[in-house]
Amino acid sequence: MYRPFPTNIFDITYLEVKKGVTLAKYLARPKDKPEETIDYVGILHGTDDYVEVYSGIAQYLVEQGFGVFGYDRRGRGHSVD
Repeated sequence: MYRPFPTNIFDITYLEVKKGVTLAKYLARPKDKPEETIDYVGILHGTDDYVEVYSGIAQYLVEQGFGVFGYDRRGRGHSVD
């Protein structure tokens, strides 16, 4: 079940992995660092979660200078199954 969070730092785009299956891709990065200097951390979540649940952790990592990315599992969050 999708539950919006009030402070979402992620830019969300979509990736069609096969016909009828689209995964939500989340990306958050520091705005004041050049792209080529950013180190990225991936978020993997459990069966009933989705990436936005980890917005607080992502916010902290971005404040420390890291980029954060993740994908929702099929049928979770913004992903379409």
